[in-house]
Amino acid sequence: MTENFENKITGSNAEEPKSYAKLKPVKNKVAVIFNVIGIVVFVSGFIIGAVLWFGVAICNNLILSSYAASSANSGVNFNVSDFLFGAGFIVALLYWIGSFIIGMLCLGYAQIIQLLTDIKHK
Repeated sequence: MTENFENKITGSNAEEPKSYAKLKPVKNKVAVIFNVIGIVVFVSGFIIGAVLWFGVAICNNLILSSYAASSANSGVNFNVSDFLFGAGFIVALLYWIGSFIIGMLCLGYAQIIQLLTDIKHK
């Protein structure tokens, strides 16, 4: 009699234990879409940042070289540090940070949705 009482309290059933290893993982379509969006944001943010970095650097060099050609100062020196860490790098860094944050949020939401789906189908 105490055994039946313990089974009712603990919820254990000796006849058929649940085996979660036999369950097939269920993929949620919304979680997959958020994963894809997160990866697309990562890749596109990196590419757009790199393009803007070099685009701003090239535009700055064209403006400075045209200014140097029109003025009496014909010897304008272009430093590599200006190219690497100038205004273009700041623009690229802003795009990279923004795309990283948005991409991680999308991947995090996808993981939360997938975990909730797994809990639902246990």
